[in-house]
Amino acid sequence: MALLVHLFTITTWLSTLLIPLLASALSFNYSSFSPLSDDNITYQRAYPDSNRVIQLPPNPATAGRATYNKPMHLWDKTTRNLADFTTHFSFVIDSQKRTICADGLAFFLAPQGAPAIANDDKGGGSLGLTKDIEPLNSSVPFFAVEFDIFNNTWDPPPTHVGIDINTLESVNTVTWWSDVGGGRRNEAWINYNSSTHNLSVAFTGFRENTTVIQYLDYQVDLRLHLPEYVTLGFSMATGSAYAVFSIHSWEFSSSLEMDDNFSTNPVLPPRRRGKNRTILIVGLSLGGGVLIGVLALIIWVTGIGRKRYDEDDNEGNNQGLNEYVDYEFELSGPRKYSYEELSQATNNFSDEQKLGQGGFGGVYKGISGETNAYVAVKKVSKGSKQGLKEYASEVKVISRLRHRNLVQLLGWCHEKNELLLVYEFMPNGSLDSHLFEENRFLTWELRYKIAQNLAAGLLYLQEEWDQCVLHRDIKSSNIMLDSNFKAKIGDFGLARLVEHSKGSETTVLAGTLGYMAPECAMSGKASKESDVYSFGIVVLEIACGRKSIDHTMDKQGNVSLLQWVWELYSDGKLLQGADPRLCGEFDEQEVGRLMMVGLWCAHPDESLRGSMGEAIRVLNFEAPLPILPPKMPVPTYLYPPVGMLTAWVSSLTYVASYQPPRRRGKNRTILAVGLSLGGGVLIGVLALIIWVTGIGRKRYDEDDNEGNNQGLNEYVNYEFELSGPRKYSYKELSQATNNFSDEQKLGQGGFGGVYKGISGETNAYVAVKRVSKGSKQGIKEYASEVKVISRLRHRNLVQLLGWCHEKNELLLVYEFMPNGSLDSHHFEENRFLTWELRYKIAQDLAAGLLYLQEEWDQCVLHRDIKSSNIMLDSNFKAKIGDFGLARLVEHSKGSETTVLAGTLGYMAPECAMSGKASKESDVYCFGIVVLEIACGRKSTDHTMAKQGNWVWELYGDGKLLQGADPRLCGEFDEQEVGRLMMVGLWCAHPDESLRGSMGEAIRVLNFEAPLPILPPKMPVLTYLYPPVGMLIIDGIDSKGRTM
Repeated sequence: MALLVHLFTITTWLSTLLIPLLASALSFNYSSFSPLSDDNITYQRAYPDSNRVIQLPPNPATAGRATYNKPMHLWDKTTRNLADFTTHFSFVIDSQKRTICADGLAFFLAPQGAPAIANDDKGGGSLGLTKDIEPLNSSVPFFAVEFDIFNNTWDPPPTHVGIDINTLESVNTVTWWSDVGGGRRNEAWINYNSSTHNLSVAFTGFRENTTVIQYLDYQVDLRLHLPEYVTLGFSMATGSAYAVFSIHSWEFSSSLEMDDNFSTNPVLPPRRRGKNRTILIVGLSLGGGVLIGVLALIIWVTGIGRKRYDEDDNEGNNQGLNEYVDYEFELSGPRKYSYEELSQATNNFSDEQKLGQGGFGGVYKGISGETNAYVAVKKVSKGSKQGLKEYASEVKVISRLRHRNLVQLLGWCHEKNELLLVYEFMPNGSLDSHLFEENRFLTWELRYKIAQNLAAGLLYLQEEWDQCVLHRDIKSSNIMLDSNFKAKIGDFGLARLVEHSKGSETTVLAGTLGYMAPECAMSGKASKESDVYSFGIVVLEIACGRKSIDHTMDKQGNVSLLQWVWELYSDGKLLQGADPRLCGEFDEQEVGRLMMVGLWCAHPDESLRGSMGEAIRVLNFEAPLPILPPKMPVPTYLYPPVGMLTAWVSSLTYVASYQPPRRRGKNRTILAVGLSLGGGVLIGVLALIIWVTGIGRKRYDEDDNEGNNQGLNEYVNYEFELSGPRKYSYKELSQATNNFSDEQKLGQGGFGGVYKGISGETNAYVAVKRVSKGSKQGIKEYASEVKVISRLRHRNLVQLLGWCHEKNELLLVYEFMPNGSLDSHHFEENRFLTWELRYKIAQDLAAGLLYLQEEWDQCVLHRDIKSSNIMLDSNFKAKIGDFGLARLVEHSKGSETTVLAGTLGYMAPECAMSGKASKESDVYCFGIVVLEIACGRKSTDHTMAKQGNWVWELYGDGKLLQGADPRLCGEFDEQEVGRLMMVGLWCAHPDESLRGSMGEAIRVLNFEAPLPILPPKMPVLTYLYPPVGMLIIDGIDSKGRTM
C-alpha cells in the first residue's frame, strides 16, 4: 500500500510538470488597431476608427472599454508565484479647447469574466471601472492606473495620475502636467515587479512646451486583491463635460514562473489556448502519467530518490537537493555565458539593440533566454587596449561586490575572440540623460533619493567590503537608474582595489575631466578622497541641472559648475543655483543641504573634504551642515618632488585663508618655466624610447593586457572563482580535514560538526560545516545558508567559500576564523579581550547588521544573533556567521511570521510570543550581545539576575559603570563603556517600536549622535494571548494553558 501511495505521489507530481511548460507568459504589441475588430480585442462602446486608433465617442455621460480577449495568469495558487508584467501605451486626451472637460482614462486589471459596463451606467467619476453608484466601494475588485482630468470630491485638486485598488480614491497620486487643451499625444509605461511588489508608472507631461517624464510608484501584493486570472485593458469615461479619448498603441508582456522550487528551466513562451491545446494537455497528461508511473516504479525499486526535497519539507532525494543548491549558487554570483546565447539575446548585436557606444566598444540590450528578462551586454571592441584593460578590471572588482546601489554583474563570455560582460538591465538609463536632455526630467524627490543612493553605494565601496574599492570614474553617465529610479553605480573598468590601511594608489592618470579631483589630475594619485570629490561634482549636477563643465556659459565666466556654485554660496544666493526646470518645486532645506554637501565633498583640499559617512549623515538631516569658507580656496604650486615624471609642478597645497594667491618672484617664475620645458623634453625622449622598443607589450597582466587569449581565459576564470562560492568535491574536503577526524573538530551543534581543514588549492585554512545525516534541522539550515549567505559580500560577514553535496553528505566551506567565536573570549577563564577590542567588535557587529537590514537588495533577517555566532578573524575583526535560520524579506515588509526560531536569552519578547521575526528582533539580539561585551556576563546567567534587568537597575541607580566586566580592572574608556551599555539597553528595549535602528546605534557608538533617552526603570511587557495554532512555548499551549 505504501508503495502505491509513493507511486501515485511521484506520478502526480511529475505529471503536473507538463502543463506549466504550456502555460506561461502573455505578450502582444499593437502599433495600431484594426477597424475590423479582428485583432483579439473586445470593445464595449469604444471602437477602432478609420485612423486605426481606439476611440471613445465624444459624447457626455459615456463610458467605454477595450480589453484584450485572453486572460493573464497573474499568480499561481499552488506555488503562490506572482507574475511580472510591463505595458507601454500611447494615448490622447483632447478637450478641444474646452475649459471644463471630463473625466479620464485608465489601464486596469479585473477578474476574468468581470461584468461589463451596465447599460444604465454613464461613467463619469467611476471612469467605467465600477458601477456609477459605487466608485468608492466597488463590488468587483480591480486595479487601475488612472489619468484623471476632472476633480471629483475624492480627487486631489488638479489633473492627476493615480493608482487605484478597488476604489476610485487613489492610494497614491501625483499632479499630471498634461496638455489636454492642446490634445498632445502622451506615453505611459507601467511596470510591476513580483519580487519587490513594486508598481512603477512613468508617463509624459509638458512643462514650458517641453516634454518631461513624470513618475509614480506604489508597493502592493496583487495576490491580496485579484484572483489568479485577470482581464486587462482600458476604460474611459466622460461626464456632464467631456473630452475626446483615444488610444494609439499598446504593448504588453508578462511572465509567470510556474514552479520555482528547483527548476532552472526558462518559462516557455505562451501558446494559443483552444481546443487543440486542451486535447494536447489531456493526452500528454494521461500518456505521460502512464509512462511516468512505469519510470517511477523502476526508480523506486532500484532505490533512486524516494521523495522530493524542498526548503520547508526536506525529506527529498539528493537529486532534488542538488538542483536546488546548484540553482541557488548560480544566483550567488556571475556565471559564464556562451557567445551563442548572447548573440541570440541581442539579435546578433544589431544596431537596433545598441544602448550606447564608448571608446571600449558598445553596450547592447538583450533578452536572457534563461530568465526571459532584459540584460545589458557590454562588448569590447576588438583591438581596443583600453577596453581590454577595463574588462580585466571589471572582472576583478565588481564580480565580488554585492550592494543594492551597485549595478549587478550577471556573467561574462570570452569566446570567438570576443570579450563580453553581462549586467542587469537598467530601464531608465543613465543619470546624465535625465539631467541634461530636454525631453527628460527628474522631480526633486527623485533627485534627492538618487544622491542618497549614490552616497550609500560609495560608502560600501570605501568602507564596507574587505578591501577599499577606488572607482576612479564616478560621473553622471556612470550612475544608472533602475525601473524604480533607484541609483546604482556602474562601469568599474577603471577601478582598483587597495587595502583599507592604505586607502590610495598612485597610478597612471584615469578619470574624466570635470569630475577628476585636482590632486588626482596633477599626480595620478587615486584615493577615497578623489572619489568623494567626483561625488561632490555629481550631486551639484543633480541639484543644478548643469554639466560640471559647460562651455555654453563661457561668456558669463561660469564654465566651472563648482566655481559658480561657490560664488552663489559666497553671495548668500545658493538656492538660485537650483535647476530652473524644477520651477521652484523643491524642498529648500534639501536643496541647500545637497549643494552644501556637494561643495564640501568637492573641496579643492582633499584633507578638508567630508567622508561618505559624514555626507550621508548630513543628507539624512542627522548632522549639521558643514562650515565652509565664503570663497573657494585657491591652490598654490610648490616645487615637484625629485624624479617625478611629469611636465607639471605636481604637488598642491591650499591656502587656508581666503586671500588671493601671493605674487611669485621673477626667479621662481623662470625656474618653473625651465623645469616645465626641461621635463617636457625628458618625457618626450623617454616616450620615444618606449615606443620604439615596444617594452612590455606582449605579456598580459591587469595593466598591460596584450596577452594571448589563453592567458586571459585563465585570468578571468580565476577571478570569477574568487567572486563567489565554488563547488568542492567530497574527496577534497575529506583530505583537507583528515577524513573529518576529531582532532580537526572545532565545534559541535545539533546540526552536526565544524572541522578545521587546509585547502589544497590555496594552502589556507578553511572551516568545513558537516551536517549530520538524518538531521532535519541541519538540512533546513543548509538550504537556508545556501540561499542567503552565498549572495552577500561584506567585511563583517563570514565568507562562504563553497559547498559540497556528494556521498549523501551536506558540506559548507567557510573562511577560517583563527580567534574563534566571541563567546569563548567572554566566558572562558583563559581568554580575555581588552576594552579597545571589545568596542571595535561591537562596531563591527553593528556594521554587519546594517548591511543585512538596509544595504542589500533584500532585507536579511538573521534570527539568531548571539555571541557564539560572532566570529573573530586573525585581527579580531568581528564577522557574523551561521545563517542557517536566516530569511529574506522585502525592504517594504521588514518582518516575517514563521515558526519559532532563535536562542533563549537573545530572543526578542515579541518574537518569542508570536514567532514574528523582524529587523527589530535582530536589533534586540544585538542589544543583548553588546551588553555581554560590556559586562562579560552571559545573557542567561542563572546564578545572577537577568542581564537586561540587572543593567537597567544599575542605570536607574546612576551606577551604570559598575556593570563593566570586572576582569577589565577599570582599564577602559568610561565614555565608551557608558555609551555601549546605553546602546545595549536601547536596542534591547522590551517595546520593539522604541528600539533604535542599526544606523542610529552606529552613530551613537561613533559619537556622532547623543545618547538615547531611556526611562529609569525597565518597561514592563503586557502579554496578550498568542495566535491560535502557535507552537507550544515553554510548556504553554496556544490558549495559555499549562501542559
